Amino acid sequence: MINEEKYREKSREYCRKLQEIASERNITHEMIAERTHFERSNVSRMLSGKYSPSLENFLKLSEAVGISIELKI
Repeated sequence: MINEEKYREKSREYCRKLQEIASERNITHEMIAERTHFERSNVSRMLSGKYSPSLENFLKLSEAVGISIELKI
């Protein structure tokens, strides 16, 4: 089982990567907020790694940035 701290660190890492991709694609936090219906301030907190979103919200952020997440088993 993954411990809580390890989970949070991975979540922050993935969110920072989404931020990097959004920046490369000139996608602003305002645009992401509009696409996800999240508050812009919450988008900023999630993408900066200050807040770890739920899996559902992470997938919404990913979609707003144009990233497809695939589960490999």
